[in-house]
Amino acid sequence: MERLLQPTEHREVIVIVGMGGIGKTTLASLVFNKARGVEERNTWSGQAPPKATDPGSSSKRSHFDVCAWVPVGQDPDTLHLFSTISIQIGANLDLSRDVAEIKHHMFTFLLDKRYLIVLDDVWREETWHELVDAFPMSTNGSKILMTTRSKVIAISADPASYPHELNPLSDEVSFHLFLSKVFPNSNLNQAMSYPPLMEDLGRQLSKKCGGLPLALVVLGGLLSAKEKKHDVWSSILNSMNWNDNEAEKQCLKILALSYDDLPYRMKLCFLYLGAFREESEISISKLTKLWIGDDLIPQQSGRRRKEDTATDYLNELIQRCLVQPVLLKHKQRSTRVIRPFFPLIFRWCRINWQTVWSMPYIRVIEVEGLMMPTDALRSIQSSLIHLRYLCLRNTQLVAFPFNESKFPSLQTLDIRETSVKKLPDTIWALKTLRHLYLNGMEPPSIRCLTNLQTFCGVLVSNDQIAMEFLTLKDLRKLQIELKAWNGYPLLVKSLKLLLALTSFKLSSTEISSEVINKIAHHSPLRKLHLQGMLHPPVLTLSEYFSDYITSITLSASRIGTDQLKTLGSLTCLWELKLKDDALLPCPQHSFPQLGYLKISSLTNLEAFRIERGAFSNLVRFSVHYCSKFRSIIDVLEHTTSLQVLKLKGMELLPDITDSCRNKNVSVITMAY
Repeated sequence: MERLLQPTEHREVIVIVGMGGIGKTTLASLVFNKARGVEERNTWSGQAPPKATDPGSSSKRSHFDVCAWVPVGQDPDTLHLFSTISIQIGANLDLSRDVAEIKHHMFTFLLDKRYLIVLDDVWREETWHELVDAFPMSTNGSKILMTTRSKVIAISADPASYPHELNPLSDEVSFHLFLSKVFPNSNLNQAMSYPPLMEDLGRQLSKKCGGLPLALVVLGGLLSAKEKKHDVWSSILNSMNWNDNEAEKQCLKILALSYDDLPYRMKLCFLYLGAFREESEISISKLTKLWIGDDLIPQQSGRRRKEDTATDYLNELIQRCLVQPVLLKHKQRSTRVIRPFFPLIFRWCRINWQTVWSMPYIRVIEVEGLMMPTDALRSIQSSLIHLRYLCLRNTQLVAFPFNESKFPSLQTLDIRETSVKKLPDTIWALKTLRHLYLNGMEPPSIRCLTNLQTFCGVLVSNDQIAMEFLTLKDLRKLQIELKAWNGYPLLVKSLKLLLALTSFKLSSTEISSEVINKIAHHSPLRKLHLQGMLHPPVLTLSEYFSDYITSITLSASRIGTDQLKTLGSLTCLWELKLKDDALLPCPQHSFPQLGYLKISSLTNLEAFRIERGAFSNLVRFSVHYCSKFRSIIDVLEHTTSLQVLKLKGMELLPDITDSCRNKNVSVITMAY
């Protein structure tokens, strides 16, 4: 830490060297967060650290003007690395230019700044040489922190510097770390109160890890899911009867042991993660649908949903420390694989590199964002009898490519951000569909879609469809758009009977206040999005919402300041988004649990005023397209928990930058 903060006459490269699993990333994370004034809440976790823009809390001042955390890996894409840095330091680089121009622009951006760049897990000297020209040799104490397994790379990065080499943990420290994972909900004294025979077994097990934190964490995660009995632990110890004394090889064997212990179906789910890019954050919602689509999740007895079973599988993988949850306060929206598992996943999969189009029976087609020729998709129509998951989102398709196909097993269909105007009649008769994402399409009928749980982007303009919602008893998420129609009473009558509904979005030029009165107080409802003018205006919004609602989005609702003020009394509200609406008033002690606030298109907003005690848990604040916005001082003064300010479509003024730097608030800017 002293080396990182020590003033130097030129930019210094500090390298942490050590074998895989010894804790290089964890140590770099601790130092990185301390240098920018953020307390690290999880040490020796075996997990990748938060990014520079991720939540963390502190009121200390950062020691650097800009910071970036860059996962590198074995086969990095140089443009992707520059993109990662650019986003975190707010450089807004044009990544369509060639690499030489990108380096020049980043060099210019960093020239007058004291910067800290972490390059985590560098495997090749070439990677360093491809990046180094973008980092100026500043005289202001700028630093580059690198982690690598190779001393050769360390010396190549800065021959004048000396690497920081990590050694294995002592037996006693290893044992304590091991116990903390075996008994995650107990303190150390409780964990060590087991009989002497169990303690002896525990010490033998921890010693097998060779002092490597990752091995200790994974083995502890494995035992946390087992009975705390002598014969169980003895069996696992006996299975670790290998003679290899090389710690890194022992670590790989422990990772393999944890994988081997998984139930068969859970193994398949874990191997599935190899389809994603290393270090990428994987949407939990998408991942569970893909698992189900590929028939990896068994149907349980009774009415238990496969989605719930899939969530249980993911939670167990997290408990075993095989995957890492990515958290935003209490919301876990994505996950990632712990890095050392990636090469093992590929080895276990024994990947066969034949093309997807040669597969005789396809269960999943995921082509989001790809420019897929319609003819290429049509060429596999005869292979879709087992298709369960079809995502064509953002593919610029103008027509559905499988009009002649039947999908007797289809569970998820996504055509968002396409120009598809019509789906074949067979889709509207599918009783197997569970998740349907449309693009503003009006269905001919929905009465056969009785197993739908997610229904988004549907246009409603007649009484028939409004009444047919009554048949969707399992619906949990619904997003609809109303088109010139006066059928509110019928729609409200249907929606009131959807007792499983937890998320609801309604878009219309005018939205009847009756909808809020009847739907928003729906006890299971947690997330509400209203897009359109409320008529007639409501007087006290808080009276219309359930006490358990956690997320509200209001867009162009034309609600007045006094009405918005009442939202501050909702004790469970965690997320609030306002667009084209009145400015939100923030009296003392209002919005006690709000963690995320987004305001957009408030053209006359110059500053956001709050009173002391309001927003006591605010973590992220986004301001989009508010062209006159000039000051965040009031927010920083009264909100000690703020970690990230995101500005989009606006000028980043020096006053905002300086204020945020002084309070250690990360600033993200986006041009559009």
